[in-house]
Amino acid sequence: MTKQILNAIQELSAQLKEIECNIVEFSDEVKNEFNQINKKLDRQMTTYIHV
Repeated sequence: MTKQILNAIQELSAQLKEIECNIVEFSDEVKNEFNQINKKLDRQMTTYIHV
């Protein structure tokens, strides 16, 4: 019984690490997307200011 509980905890720990990696990866993707949007907005603002 104790061994089963320890195995379950180890499995959950591994899954949590995987989830953490996925969150970090997703966060990086969101940052990149946000940066691209900001660059596009900056270009549009520059265009409007110079017109």
